[in-house]
Amino acid sequence: MGLIQHLDCIKDEYNQVQSQLAQQRQELEKISIEREQMQRQMMMCYEMSMTMNAEIMKQSEMNKKLSNVLQQVIALLPPEQATTASAAFDRAKQVSASEALASTSQAQAMALFGGGLGMQMPGMPFMNPAAAFAANPAFAALAQANNERTNSARPRSPKVEDGDSKRRRVDPDDEEAVNIDVEVEEPSGSGQTNGHERKPKSESGRDSAHSVASSGASTPGIPRAPRNPFDALAAGARLPQIPGGPHMIPGLDPHAHARMLAAAGMNMQNGARPSYSFTIESGVQRPTSFPNDAITAPGMPKNLKKVDELPHGDVVCAVTVAKNKETVFTGGKGCVKVWTLPSSSEGSSPPASPRSPVYSLGCLGDQYIRSIRLTADSTRLYVGGEASTIAVWDVQEQKVLKELESDVQAVYALCMSPDEKTLFACGSDGKVFVYDTRTFEKMSTLQGHSDGASCVDLSSDGLTLWTGGLDNTLRAWDIRELKETSKYDFPSQIFSLSCSPKDDWVAVGMESNIVEVVSPSQAEKYSMHMHEGCVLSLKYSQTGNFFVSTGKDNAVNLWRSPYGANLVNYRETSSVLSCDISSDELMLITGSGEKRATVYEIELH
Repeated sequence: MGLIQHLDCIKDEYNQVQSQLAQQRQELEKISIEREQMQRQMMMCYEMSMTMNAEIMKQSEMNKKLSNVLQQVIALLPPEQATTASAAFDRAKQVSASEALASTSQAQAMALFGGGLGMQMPGMPFMNPAAAFAANPAFAALAQANNERTNSARPRSPKVEDGDSKRRRVDPDDEEAVNIDVEVEEPSGSGQTNGHERKPKSESGRDSAHSVASSGASTPGIPRAPRNPFDALAAGARLPQIPGGPHMIPGLDPHAHARMLAAAGMNMQNGARPSYSFTIESGVQRPTSFPNDAITAPGMPKNLKKVDELPHGDVVCAVTVAKNKETVFTGGKGCVKVWTLPSSSEGSSPPASPRSPVYSLGCLGDQYIRSIRLTADSTRLYVGGEASTIAVWDVQEQKVLKELESDVQAVYALCMSPDEKTLFACGSDGKVFVYDTRTFEKMSTLQGHSDGASCVDLSSDGLTLWTGGLDNTLRAWDIRELKETSKYDFPSQIFSLSCSPKDDWVAVGMESNIVEVVSPSQAEKYSMHMHEGCVLSLKYSQTGNFFVSTGKDNAVNLWRSPYGANLVNYRETSSVLSCDISSDELMLITGSGEKRATVYEIELH
């Protein structure tokens, strides 16, 4: 056989192998789809079983308490009536197998029509319905044993009370609990919906992005609410699906389902940690597949190195860094403090002695500052906060040029147009005010949000204004025609947002601990689930390649845009309320509830 014949044979075999490979790939894709469907079904069954487990324990507790009440009432009856009532009470506790079977059948019928769940108890050996019901006294005894632990429940989501008496404030004297904007109290009833409940609108119109109690985030060591059922089981905490529900039954292996899902590769990528970034398209959510260089690409952050601390002395709700990186402005209670930073030639090690500001700019009386915006030449500073006015400062002369009036009690966020001729301000009643920075006149008022407008930013082309609100909506406005062009609904209040400087992606931080990245021109959006507390600030880098999010959970996260590969996860010792990135993307400034700002060097690949 000649060489040509050998080559033809090799070619035929190669084509055959390619055909088989294509078939195998199709089979693999089909199996992958089936596996994802099975995993989703497993997760649904897991959540349903956990919900039913907590509901049974809840009912057991209710039965025990009602029994105690009846016994106390029987003791107050006359002797002849007490005897009859006691006998009736004892008969009521005797449940026959046929009655139990009928009750279980009814519960299963209710489950088919959206009622209670009629599933087998997770972690328990299979038993018929009558036997399962007969075992109920044992569950009640276990519930009673758990009663003491349920008294030390984790903090619930804060509930905003109506009325002017519950005004937004920051109490700087409370080292244990830094309450930002609103006094809160622990609700006695069930009110937790995993951060997806709509807060009642305050009559004063002063609910805001930071209307949360930071006591847990400000104090290291306090356990936080778990983000998912697996964390709830591992921590021995109550399930998030059942507000105020009891602890898990002793003897139930809390990790069995987690191990099973982990073995099946549930939400895992490349054998790494569970997925935290998800792609949502047409209502379908799936784990995001990252490019190979998502984290290690040149110019991507790989670490944060603390180089300086600026002891402001009050909770730092706003920070900004000058374009030349020589000056940092921090906003706290009643003043903006101005700090100089050492040049790169002086080294990046923290200073040995405590820092002092160069000077302070008194603003807004004794109210807290919420937002500061600096012009590119660092000559003018706009300051908004817990007051109806916006202070305009001449930085060089250290004097107030003008106070812009608004008809709201607080200004939550500020934003300037690229030419710095227009200033946008978000009001506590949902209005967005538009000012001419040359004449200091109010040009227009944008009305759309039904609750406070908490955050604002401009698109990369400078033509679209994005605002987020406490009414759970993200709105886009055409600044040329000064009208709303689109609206996006979210399941939670929006606390922060930032627009990419290079494209039309918008990062949104929410009260529900989630960061979402949306685009008006893309069908898909991305959702990041790594924060364990509400997301209080967001900032895109100058190139738009990454952005920073900070939150009540003390976390500083750096994300690859837009799909949310986590580049850096850093923890401070208190809630992180604000942040800013230098124009060269080498410096990050954060403001925290620990009454200081922190300067980081961003180390890049």
